[in-house]
Amino acid sequence: FFANHSTSFAPVFRTGLNDQPLDPTSGVGSEVGVKFDLLNNRLFATLTYFDLKNEGLPLQIPAGDSPTGESYFVNSGEERAR
Repeated sequence: FFANHSTSFAPVFRTGLNDQPLDPTSGVGSEVGVKFDLLNNRLFATLTYFDLKNEGLPLQIPAGDSPTGESYFVNSGEERAR
């Protein structure tokens, strides 16, 4: 059996409205599983469940939707994997 839990953050090299720096992205991940060794070490199998989530990803606001007429980024994107 095995288990893993982790957290992460990463800087964002994009700018927001009025060239303000964006906050770093953050994430959390968990994984649990079991490994099998069958048929005298001739067959290996792994069964795993994982849940990963990243938040604060940079999302681009197009120039047409911007109050300044220029595109910019905001921290609002999210991705999840299971």
